[in-house]
Amino acid sequence: MSAFEKALRATLLLAVEDDTGLWQIPLEMQVAVPGASIAEAVELARDVVHYLLDEKWVIGVKSEVLGAGYNDIDQRLFRTRLADSIVWTEPRTSDECFAIRVTDLGEEYYWEKLDGR
Repeated sequence: MSAFEKALRATLLLAVEDDTGLWQIPLEMQVAVPGASIAEAVELARDVVHYLLDEKWVIGVKSEVLGAGYNDIDQRLFRTRLADSIVWTEPRTSDECFAIRVTDLGEEYYWEKLDGR
């Protein structure tokens, strides 16, 4: 299994379990791909999230402050924010946060194609 496939599976599992803050994904990339630097993990996370969005397996969501619950946002805005390095670092309580939320299609794909692989 390639590094991208490992990262994809790990990220989709996180999203299936709960809304997943973007800052959580690079940490998971370092577990899925041992030896990856934080810069490599962020780049891999960015690529995986773009792929998941393209496949419509996740949507981007936003919270005005950490822990306040996430709301749907314009997906073009969300994609634009993925280029911003600040969204990949853990936010302070007062910071806006961006996350991914699995769609029905993404959850179906995970359970039918990836679970148990």
